[in-house]
Amino acid sequence: MGQKKADEWFKIRDTAKWIKQTSEKGIDIKYITSTRQKNCFLATGVVDFPNWLCYEVMTNADYRTQYDINIEESLVKEHIGTNLWTIYQKSKKMGVWPVTIESRDFVMINYL
Repeated sequence: MGQKKADEWFKIRDTAKWIKQTSEKGIDIKYITSTRQKNCFLATGVVDFPNWLCYEVMTNADYRTQYDINIEESLVKEHIGTNLWTIYQKSKKMGVWPVTIESRDFVMINYL
């Protein structure tokens, strides 16, 4: 399943008409809505940190839950290929009754 998701992501990445959301400190963030009506984001740029540290910060729950207070759980599901992983994340329930957003599950493709 991981390879199928990766193939789908690369097709989206390479053929979609991305809409620029922000550009800050050399990082461009773009988005689209996929054909399955899912939000897709693409962040590109050069950062002054080694790949292994970027990977740890984006995927390791010990780090992720410290700087992103909305994340309850984060873990690597599958190593698909060189610098390519499937990541699972679970957000926390947010809001105060009567306006609440239930916890959500996300599966992401991270390519460093």
